[in-house]
Amino acid sequence: MRASPASTLAASSYQCKYLNLYILSWKYSSFPRVKMLSTPEPNSPAHFAGSKDKEIDSQPIPGISHSCKTAPKIGSMKELTLGTSIGSPTRSQPKSPIYSQLPQTIKKLEQKDLEEILSQQSVIIDVRPFHAYSTSRIKNAIHLAVPSTLVKRQSYSLISIINSIPVESPQKDLLAEYLEESGGKPPLKVVVYDSESSGTHCSALLYHIFGKFSHFNCHHGGFDVFCLEGGFSSIQSSSVIDNSPLSTSASSPDSSSNGPSKSAKPSLFGGFTLPSATPSNQKFLRSIGGNSPRVNETSSSFNYCFSVPQGLDKKVDKLPKWLQFLVTTKESGIVDVLTHRFNKIEKSEQVRLKTAIGSVKEIQHAPSVCTPSALCPACDTIDYELPKGIENGYKNRYKNIWPYEHSRVKVETQSDDDYINANYISYEDLSDLSYIATQNPLPATFEDFWNLIQCNNINVIVCLNKQKPAELVGQDLKYFDSQEFPTSQVEVKKVSVEDHGDFVVRHLQLLKEAHSMQKVYQIEYKRWPDFGVPDSFSGITDLLNFKNKLIENEHLNKQIVVHCSAGCGRTGCFITTDMVLDRIHTQTSGVKADGTDDGKVDVWGSDDVIYKSVQSQRTQRVSMVQNLRQFIVCYEIVLNYLAENYV
Repeated sequence: MRASPASTLAASSYQCKYLNLYILSWKYSSFPRVKMLSTPEPNSPAHFAGSKDKEIDSQPIPGISHSCKTAPKIGSMKELTLGTSIGSPTRSQPKSPIYSQLPQTIKKLEQKDLEEILSQQSVIIDVRPFHAYSTSRIKNAIHLAVPSTLVKRQSYSLISIINSIPVESPQKDLLAEYLEESGGKPPLKVVVYDSESSGTHCSALLYHIFGKFSHFNCHHGGFDVFCLEGGFSSIQSSSVIDNSPLSTSASSPDSSSNGPSKSAKPSLFGGFTLPSATPSNQKFLRSIGGNSPRVNETSSSFNYCFSVPQGLDKKVDKLPKWLQFLVTTKESGIVDVLTHRFNKIEKSEQVRLKTAIGSVKEIQHAPSVCTPSALCPACDTIDYELPKGIENGYKNRYKNIWPYEHSRVKVETQSDDDYINANYISYEDLSDLSYIATQNPLPATFEDFWNLIQCNNINVIVCLNKQKPAELVGQDLKYFDSQEFPTSQVEVKKVSVEDHGDFVVRHLQLLKEAHSMQKVYQIEYKRWPDFGVPDSFSGITDLLNFKNKLIENEHLNKQIVVHCSAGCGRTGCFITTDMVLDRIHTQTSGVKADGTDDGKVDVWGSDDVIYKSVQSQRTQRVSMVQNLRQFIVCYEIVLNYLAENYV
């Protein structure tokens, strides 16, 4: 028997009524009951709201704006704000649950003040879904994807939140640096935003993230945290928006670029991108060592305050001829000259890389970049290849820094795998010093790293990136901690640690099969950030002097290992200045001062030995002295050293 329309409608109404009640009941019951105590637990909403109520057994209601003291009853439908008010055309509010006030130490940031924050040292964190972040975001924002259920846990600390940021980035390193040590520094400005939250209408995820920062500040300080009023949807100015496609893997931190690198637009599957069916050599070429933006032929788009020691203008004739223009030329002219030279270095490397990846079938002479100081691939005798670096991607810290095969260090292992991301570096025309440039070791490459140290009889390791505690970066040990490697029968023992202000010296012992003991000194320089320049030029020269005296007094191997994070930017700066200052010292203390005693370049002549040194290093490892700022710093360090010691 068919039901009448009236009975069907009545049944439907009956079912809808109880279905709605069931859904509403399920939504409310899915949230755990919360106890408000007279002494609230750290990081709880009551803790930050300063609640002094007696114990209350209450339920947070999804979609309700409330404080701890004024939570409405479940049956009070007038207080519900499920997305929008009924009959109101106002825009949708953040999804439930929400909070009507921020933790006490969090500040509200209006959209009009955002540009000022972006112009300062700051970190911007986007907690929206990844597909929204990948479409557009605030400039330089990093994405944080963490479930609110995790953030609410007391055991899930601010350190855990920072570790959940999936890629290595300067902003993440900056946060970690302040987590580890913030004393004596101005607070780091941090802006956290979602789609629409504000100080009076804050989503649970955002609220609990703010709670972690507040809890950390109560005990340690270090952060000035802001909530962007109205979230991303409130932004009206396009000048603070970045709509460029995202790269899905880490880029080199030594890049001067602060924003995300450009690549193919990622899919919506958690940022995962399938390999391209038709790989492009040109895209591949741009990715290698190439996240730093190319500079123009003039300094119009690059501002830099070049540092010239006071009073040096009266002693300019005592400087090497190739450095005198730094004193006699206006600042803008100095930057123009150095920009032009750095561009030649970049263009030369692009020609080499085209050869290395096989995008050029026949090597042709490149007159635009070929000079006696830096021959093009058609004129030099080097066979540029990158195959091992591509095949061993899991051993590379960054997707765009690979070692050339002709200069790659090969480690001795029991397997056929001899790969490590490291290159031999030297420039015999300038100095007898030699180096191994490598990346900061990954846990997967610790054993390879120590095999490299043992096989090359290395006694000195210079580390140019500040080492964070292992637990802060999700590791059990750092590479210099005491540990054993059964496969290669190598053991590392930490003997002592000495603090020298700007740098730390760790005395280690390297044991091989319990037969031989090798002294190793790891010197960690702490004052050279990923962005910018060293805190002081004298700090670098003090580091160089200490290294030289240590090698001389302990009769150690002069070949040293140098690494930063990627093993090219700061590493290249250190090697360049070390070779130039070594040549200055050698030539000045030699029998002759005209450079003819040993057949090497005359450091007091007209040849720019910094430029020639960097060009030479770039033929041995990609991106050595990675950006223009680092290139200029090399000149400043040498100039200040000469002013203090020889002029």
